[in-house]
Amino acid sequence: MFQNDEWNQLYRYCFSLTKQEDSAYDLLHNAVEKFLAKPPANVNCKKAYLRQIARNQFIDQYRFKKRYPEESLSDNEPINLTTEPLEKVMIDQQTLNIVWQELNHEESELMFLWSVEGLTAQAIADELEKPRGTVLSRIHRIRQKLNKALKQRSYKEA
Repeated sequence: MFQNDEWNQLYRYCFSLTKQEDSAYDLLHNAVEKFLAKPPANVNCKKAYLRQIARNQFIDQYRFKKRYPEESLSDNEPINLTTEPLEKVMIDQQTLNIVWQELNHEESELMFLWSVEGLTAQAIADELEKPRGTVLSRIHRIRQKLNKALKQRSYKEA
């Protein structure tokens, strides 16, 4: 069905949405179950279709959790991701976690698709069914937000 690289990409996509390792695994698992239970008849890109399933499930879970909040009992330990794209990032893991938390779910999804997956603005616009200009302006605002968060972080450490 998918190669290991594609599974890793799908997992990283789910992680970009959930920001939690276990929740990302669960989200991917549930999306694959749904995909296999009712396979699409005519889909050009199965990976994009599976991402859409995961995204829709994440939105459903987010709405449910908003309606019925729960308290987390886990410690806030840094997550050790050993994927190649994140290894190339020149900031430490703790800073990455702090800055990543600055993004809301829509922003982290968009940033993941653009920076990690390397999709073009038009490809992201097509997948998210948004105008290309909207995607470009959101990427610009996200970059400004992250730069500001990184600068604030570096001032606090100095």
